[in-house]
Amino acid sequence: MATEAVVKIPALPARTPILAALLSLLWPGVGQVYNGQVRKGVLLMLLYVVSFLLTSASPVGFVTAAALLVYSTLNAYRTAGYYEQWIGGPQKQCPHCGESIKATVSSCRLCGWSYRPAS
Repeated sequence: MATEAVVKIPALPARTPILAALLSLLWPGVGQVYNGQVRKGVLLMLLYVVSFLLTSASPVGFVTAAALLVYSTLNAYRTAGYYEQWIGGPQKQCPHCGESIKATVSSCRLCGWSYRPAS
């Protein structure tokens, strides 16, 4: 049975795959932060700094830095594309379970929480 609640939730911004990829090309991990994957983005940023510091010690640093750059860019592009294709643009977060759902729906697809716009 769905619970009725009156809540006002701001819609989450849509993500653009090209912008996410460009941000990750500038610095690996920034595209992930843009997509809402903050932990993953910060981890990629730190790994990139470590691999960049390794370039002075051995050529392995160049390989790992390049691999992180490619992985981060492709991952950011695909993740933003996923949001656009499957979730479909602007979103809001369910106040009950935290799931991201379309901004236009009136109930959560996971927990069944239903709400109507606050007047």
